[in-house]
Amino acid sequence: MIIKEHKIVHSDGGDRHQHVIVQWFDREWRIMINDNYIQQITTAHLWENNAWRPFDGRDLNEAVVYDWIKNGKIVKVKYKVQ
Repeated sequence: MIIKEHKIVHSDGGDRHQHVIVQWFDREWRIMINDNYIQQITTAHLWENNAWRPFDGRDLNEAVVYDWIKNGKIVKVKYKVQ
């Protein structure tokens, strides 16, 4: 796995967004990770077909990438990933 890009953006409301591009499983994964401080949850979305969508385990590779996100192995997350 190669992390090609990692940007952190803080919003005025206290939320933190991480944009990560990962090269893994012969594919480039564009991932948006959002830490919501009000709800104290983290969500992760995948860029696919010109739109953001939640991870839904469409294949084994996607399930592995999502599991690594939930366990903080790709980037550090602040809250439990839902």
